[in-house]
Amino acid sequence: MAIDIAAKLQDFDRLPATAESKSALLAAVPLPKLLELLNDANHVELVSKCLNKLFSESSQEDLNVLKQQGSELFPLGLQHPSDVVRKSTIKLVEKLMGNEGDLLWLQERDIVFLLVKMLSDESIQMSSAASSALLRAVGQPSGVRVVFNERHVAHMSKIICDREQAVVAFRVLEFICTAWRRREDETEVFKSTGAKDQLVAIIHSDDILLQLNAVEVIALLPSHEIGKELLVHLLQVAESTLGSGAVPARLLEACARFLAGEVESSAELEGRFCETVSQRARGESSSVQEQVDMLNVLSVLSSSPRGLKILVRSKTLPSVCRGVSSNLKSQQSDLKLATLSLCVEAIRSAKFAEEEGEAASTIFAEGLGDVMEPLIKLAKCPIQEEKVGAICMFKSMAHHAWGVKKLFSHGDFLAFLLDRKAESSKRALDEKFEVAKLVLSHPQTSEILGAGQVEMISNFVANGAYYTQQGAGGNLMPNVGTMAL
Repeated sequence: MAIDIAAKLQDFDRLPATAESKSALLAAVPLPKLLELLNDANHVELVSKCLNKLFSESSQEDLNVLKQQGSELFPLGLQHPSDVVRKSTIKLVEKLMGNEGDLLWLQERDIVFLLVKMLSDESIQMSSAASSALLRAVGQPSGVRVVFNERHVAHMSKIICDREQAVVAFRVLEFICTAWRRREDETEVFKSTGAKDQLVAIIHSDDILLQLNAVEVIALLPSHEIGKELLVHLLQVAESTLGSGAVPARLLEACARFLAGEVESSAELEGRFCETVSQRARGESSSVQEQVDMLNVLSVLSSSPRGLKILVRSKTLPSVCRGVSSNLKSQQSDLKLATLSLCVEAIRSAKFAEEEGEAASTIFAEGLGDVMEPLIKLAKCPIQEEKVGAICMFKSMAHHAWGVKKLFSHGDFLAFLLDRKAESSKRALDEKFEVAKLVLSHPQTSEILGAGQVEMISNFVANGAYYTQQGAGGNLMPNVGTMAL
């Protein structure tokens, strides 16, 4: 590269891009010359950066210039041996993906197919960049038909069926499912790729790593495409592998997430799922780790009112609820945390689950038994995860009148709630404050607690989460924990 050209490129790269600086660069180094310089290994990164800077604003004038040179620039850049050049070229192509006419122009010149092929590039950076550009194209009215035409689909289908190149195959599967969710109106086109069938086949395989990856990709599908059929596959494989490690837990967690959302199912399938999980969550025929996994699955299910309704209708909640107190007294920290997580989610969701929520509240009010003793111990323990988990359970209980009664049935609860100095973390102080506010929000609070306790809690709330009133003068002294912030 001549010294003066190199100097001009370096100056352009170093200084802000303006209309004048762009014109000056192109006058000194026309675009065809810049394209030639891409073959100069010593300066390829500098040339690539300058090309991107030239078209950084995406003005219509810039895009018109880009199209004029694109027929030569894009194929050269996308197939260049340098990763820097290829990634920079993808960014330039993506600028044209936001316009229907420009997208068709790219299609006519086979640029879209080059990007489709780059989905399976060995470099994850190239694959991700190509996916980003193609997903932008999918958003155009004709985008799905362009990106997923017969030729492109044949290429993608071949890749996703290649188990020898599983990592690459999953990148393409992820791209297809993401595009599918964005353009549900083109479902038949996406079905033609065979992506869903391939994911089901992987779920039924005996490759643990592939199964776990398939679960994550399935979650990208539109909810109506998951549906009863796919849930049955997930549940079948989970049931057949229970007790064998992480796979069944992940499969059941995926089922719980789908059921808690908007996925279509059936009463029979929901009941079967809840019975399978609840039986193991009780710990009667499972290891501690499996019990923890199943409690976490139920926590995911109960995280929405819809999921809690399913759990209530299955009639398995009472048996799980009866084990809460004993789990909280366990020496196993994971078991305590999983139990707290389930209670936090389910009791909170009961507030918003209509008839089934009332039924769940009755189950909790009667089935939790003397849960306050172990909860108070956890709330006072030095282990932050357990302490905060217990306070969060107090917060969920405070949504309900029965919960307020149970909270204050313990003689130490009020003193614990009002004691800011006992907390060493901001999170614990925040959660305590929320508990107090929820307690005061109930119309029955005065009747349940009496005027004296209500006044004490009201003063606590009035002083805020981090401050406590000191002395007759009413000076406010900060009392914010310094640990585990």
